[in-house]
Amino acid sequence: MKKVTALLALLLALTMTVPASAVWIADMPEEHWSYPYVESLVELGIMDTDSQGNFEPDVPTTRAEFIYSLWLAFGGPYAEIENSFNDVHPDSIYIEAVEWALDSGITAGIGNNNFGPDQTLPREQAFTFLYRAMDYIGCAPTYGTGSESYKQITEFHDYEQISAWARDSIQLMMNVGMVTGSDDGNLWPKQDLNNAATATILYRALEYMGMLEIGRGDYFPDDGESSVNAEDFFGVWEYVNTDVWLYIHGDGTYEFYNTEGLADAGTYYMNGETLHLSSGISFVQDPAGEAGWIMDNDDEYLFASELPSVG
Repeated sequence: MKKVTALLALLLALTMTVPASAVWIADMPEEHWSYPYVESLVELGIMDTDSQGNFEPDVPTTRAEFIYSLWLAFGGPYAEIENSFNDVHPDSIYIEAVEWALDSGITAGIGNNNFGPDQTLPREQAFTFLYRAMDYIGCAPTYGTGSESYKQITEFHDYEQISAWARDSIQLMMNVGMVTGSDDGNLWPKQDLNNAATATILYRALEYMGMLEIGRGDYFPDDGESSVNAEDFFGVWEYVNTDVWLYIHGDGTYEFYNTEGLADAGTYYMNGETLHLSSGISFVQDPAGEAGWIMDNDDEYLFASELPSVG
């Protein structure tokens, strides 16, 4: 079961506190401009160091590495493995991430059924991939949002180098401070994104969406005073008019089942009184106040049930 719906933007920006020396990064001093972002993402398991503890901040990020880190940052959503690209090995660590990116419209590859996993990624492409991922789950900034860091991309010296298809994404992320230019007034859209910059923009995106503290799969009431929390959704729910069951676990994960078995799986988080799945579907307790019912964001009802015997 797959639904792609537009959710309300999550405008709660949380600050994550990472314990000092929580991780060791051998090739980066703490004074490095990206160190706080790198340390946090390594701590969260979204990015990693090699066996010697090196992060290699100045090394360009490949397309596969970026999509894999993006997928992990969004909670590792379930994607069916269909071997859509000729150059993505079915046993590669990033194949599910690539399939997810294709299914969700983040990337269509480089043509001829190829993804180009080992190719480096220009900054404008990376920014666009990130925006599309945020937009897919309904958390992308819009032209109605802004911050003190707002700046028109036309003010940068290399504005005309930005591809037309990337301009809106970059401008919208600049509006909320996710993308910033260099001190000399350039955006460097054609320059390869390096590992330090990848960590920085992923961190800023997660911070903007309020997904740092919740671990991208855990749950929380956003103000500590909500009358509804994740525990209210735990258990099995069955759609009224469809043979589909939703199983909400207490560890921050969910599963969809149909009469043939497992159909989808992923993670969830709470924002206020709404439970959001990583697939883009959200749920609230029945607005009519009836116990044992929940409603999704397409106004379809589910009732408390049990998993059937499925194949």
